[in-house]
Amino acid sequence: LYRIGAPTFKRQAVFVLLLAAYLGLDIFMTMACFTRKTLRDEGVPAATPFQEWVDENYTDQFIAARFQNLVIESPNGNSINTGETKPAATPATDTPSATTEKDAS
Repeated sequence: LYRIGAPTFKRQAVFVLLLAAYLGLDIFMTMACFTRKTLRDEGVPAATPFQEWVDENYTDQFIAARFQNLVIESPNGNSINTGETKPAATPATDTPSATTEKDAS
């Protein structure tokens, strides 16, 4: 009835091929965006129309918003967090104490 690893219907094979093509394109575009971001950070201008298109559509702000946890380490060992910085959490000073009036008396 079921054969693991082999599609049993033609539409399953078509679906798997379409999904594989989509994932392949997604991986290619992600790597192209990361490569151009790295080159932009190094000051290298776009050399091809495709690289210009990537620079126009996948800006540093887009990458920072899309990949919030992305940290890039520079060759000198410094880490660059591309996500938005959030203020550090501070302990609340005006919270009620754990003791109540009954405990205090």
